[in-house]
Amino acid sequence: MSQLSTNNGGFLAHTFVFFIRIAVLLSIVISFLCLFLSPPLTWYLLSLVILVNLSLVGIYLLKHRTPSSLLPTMSAPDISLEYLLEPTCIYNIEKEQIVANNTAINTLFELDSNGIDSATLNNYLKEIWERSEYALSNNQFQQITAHTLTLTTLQGLEKNLQVSIKNISTKSNQYLIQLRDITAQRKRLKAQEKSTEYIKFIVNSLPVTIFTLNLKGKFVLAQGEGIEPWQLNGQPLQGQSFFRLYRDNADAVQTLEKALTGEQFETDLAIGKAIFNVRFSPLHSINKTRIGVIVVAIDVTKAKQAAQQLKQYNFQLEQRNKELQTFTKIAAHDLKEPLRLVSNYLQLLEMRYKHLLDENGIEYIDFAVGGAKRLHALITDLMLYNSLELNKKLFKEVDCAKIIAFVKHNLKIPLQENNAQIATNNLSTVFGNENHLLQLFQNLISNALKYRSEASPIININVIEKNNHYLFEVADNGIGIDKEYKERIFDIFQRLENINVKAQNGTGIGLSICKKIVQLHDGKIWVESEGSGKGSRFYFTIAKRQH
Repeated sequence: MSQLSTNNGGFLAHTFVFFIRIAVLLSIVISFLCLFLSPPLTWYLLSLVILVNLSLVGIYLLKHRTPSSLLPTMSAPDISLEYLLEPTCIYNIEKEQIVANNTAINTLFELDSNGIDSATLNNYLKEIWERSEYALSNNQFQQITAHTLTLTTLQGLEKNLQVSIKNISTKSNQYLIQLRDITAQRKRLKAQEKSTEYIKFIVNSLPVTIFTLNLKGKFVLAQGEGIEPWQLNGQPLQGQSFFRLYRDNADAVQTLEKALTGEQFETDLAIGKAIFNVRFSPLHSINKTRIGVIVVAIDVTKAKQAAQQLKQYNFQLEQRNKELQTFTKIAAHDLKEPLRLVSNYLQLLEMRYKHLLDENGIEYIDFAVGGAKRLHALITDLMLYNSLELNKKLFKEVDCAKIIAFVKHNLKIPLQENNAQIATNNLSTVFGNENHLLQLFQNLISNALKYRSEASPIININVIEKNNHYLFEVADNGIGIDKEYKERIFDIFQRLENINVKAQNGTGIGLSICKKIVQLHDGKIWVESEGSGKGSRFYFTIAKRQH
């Protein structure tokens, strides 16, 4: 079955070739004899032999001409179809059987090449013929090229075949059928389609819209969430011109013109009532040729609206803070003068009429004077707290050793009265506001003196340099802080209420001022204490200067 079978046409062809060979042999003999004959007779015989040979060859070619589409494998019955790489056979539609085939077709259908099941192969080819809808219409030859169908092998495997059918001879009813196994190709195509669909699913699930446009500004791809605002006419974007669609949007037109030059950039575009953050990048082919633009757009309408509202709220808050600061300054200034008068007149009353007052009267005057002084201190601290502002222009290199020296000078009298000692270790230079840092250390040391124990106050100040900040520690041997107060003491107007504390004239603002100063220096502050009578350790950080 692997070679052309010997039929009547093949027998005649063999006979004709045999006579041609005899004629060629006789012409050679006659030509040899002509050497011994006279020249005219020689030329006559040679011409006759050549004419007979040419006539025989011409008749043979006319009788057995073969379509140019057939390879030399079909020109003679003794030449095999094995020269053809694709699975190939010759099928007789009248007898519904195979005339010849190559082994590639057996491999295709997974048939045993040593014992070819011709009936099974005939059935396959018959099914291919019927399913290919091949026909002769109006006695005119028709052919099918690259028709695709699916067959199942004896092993139950599906084969995707590409079928090409060509007529050999309309009289012999024989057709050349060539098959191509495209199963692997189909699988790859399906895998690509599945991958493409998966990518589309992912893109559609993301809050972005992706476009590709060619160099003429026409949409090639438009996919993703938030695509509706771009469809101004409600039609799909593919194939539409960006310039025509958004011709009334000057910003959009100018932006795409810029992108088509090959520049990569990011901008915000208003499309209809929506605002998009759009990134343009050049799109290149496999050979690095620029073929268009890829656009990634994110709908930022709500974010922009929220940012605008926040901006308005911040502006209003800033205005109210300014009004509050102005009010606080005016109120504090106006309150200080009456308090000063009350305090002065109470002290004058005590001096001039003390001998006329009993113990209760003197005690009442002391309470009134003390209250006026505390109110004066409260107003002063409020003004200080209110005046703390973040002004980086006032930041500079500050030597903490000099700061502690200033604090010792300012607190010279209370330090001497309490017989207090201040020890420092490795004080460094930091970048900050000198006045703020002076107030910070002074408040912490004042607290250590104010909330002292029976022992003489000992205050240790240390600093440790970290990667991006300095860690300061201000430790004392005072009364300590209970756990319930560790967070509250940094809130404004919160004071330690302890019956063992002799000085209860704090305003409750000192540590709040410390917290605000530390925050203005990009740091944080906290306290550690083992409880009442165990002393306190205040820690705070100051960020290093960012170059």
